Amino acid sequence: MAETGKSRLWLKILGYPLFFIIIFVPSVFLTFPLDRIRARALLEVEKRLNRKIDVASLEATVTGGVRIKDLAIHDKADPNSKVLLEVPGVTARLGLFALITGALQINVEADLFGGGLDCSFTKKGQNQDIIISWSDIPLNKITQFRDYLGVELSGNSQGRAEVKIEKKKISRSSGQLELKVFGAAIQGGKVRGFALPHMVLGDLDWKAKLDKGRLILKNLKAESDDVRFSADGSITLSDRINNSRLNLKTIFSFSDRFLEKNKAIKGGLSLLRRALGKDKSYGYRITGTLRRPIPRPWRR
Repeated sequence: MAETGKSRLWLKILGYPLFFIIIFVPSVFLTFPLDRIRARALLEVEKRLNRKIDVASLEATVTGGVRIKDLAIHDKADPNSKVLLEVPGVTARLGLFALITGALQINVEADLFGGGLDCSFTKKGQNQDIIISWSDIPLNKITQFRDYLGVELSGNSQGRAEVKIEKKKISRSSGQLELKVFGAAIQGGKVRGFALPHMVLGDLDWKAKLDKGRLILKNLKAESDDVRFSADGSITLSDRINNSRLNLKTIFSFSDRFLEKNKAIKGGLSLLRRALGKDKSYGYRITGTLRRPIPRPWRR
């Protein structure tokens, strides 16, 4: 996939909802009355995203915030194009105390894919603090993962991300990330034209630290009756996210029972003999960039 295509997919997964909130919500608060600014604010967001945005209703809340109902972001500027993301409800508030200190803070609660998402965005000068937490969000509802990874994932996820961005540079960011997935599984899909069978991954409990633009991954594991997987290493972030540098070590193996049920996987492993270790697991070092990862066999 071309770099521009991957960039758009990353934006679809991570950027559009937050971008909408950051641009749209301040317009709601700073320009009244609500019925007059709705069209104006939507027009500005649509122009910047080059996407059609639909909002069913917009109303003030008793706590001094704004409630947006039935938000829909289309894949293109055409109103008849595919809907990329639907959010039944979003409540946003400005942090008044932050305004006193000269900062802009936006707190958001959203209904998303049947679960909940909370986001706090604080901007002071050229520095930004972002805190995102979510719960009860099923992975199979996030179709962008299938578009980008080529696999269909399932499982119920929850997590939290705290990121500080200095001088608008992702390469100088710090923070921490936590992800839990209950009942994670690969439901199917294709990787480089190779069809994947149903594969149980088990419960995931992953943590990562972000230090001066370097995402440090330690002992990320997936263990089940089908597969065992682990990853360690780091990703050095670039301000152009697809140019972020990879330095990862991965190890995986399949159970005998799983291989007996999936003859194609068993046969395909014969092509990976250079990566086979003494413990009958397969190892790979992954370097390159997010745009162009380079896997190399790693024999322990």
